[in-house]
Amino acid sequence: MNPPPHLSDFGDLDTATLMRHLPGVAFPADKEQVASTAEKHGASQEAVQRIRETSRQRFNGPEEVLQAVQGH
Repeated sequence: MNPPPHLSDFGDLDTATLMRHLPGVAFPADKEQVASTAEKHGASQEAVQRIRETSRQRFNGPEEVLQAVQGH
């Protein structure tokens, strides 16, 4: 059995996996809230950095966070 994808495996990342690193985040959510929650819940530093470096200031849903992490 393969382990679930980690937030450093951006190509294989899906919304459900991402949300495991964002418990309690209510969307829309501020970029820093999303980044700090992801960091506290085991997201890779690269994923957290991508969230912080996106031009968005708020995310309207997990799909937008996923796009930021994947670099879209």
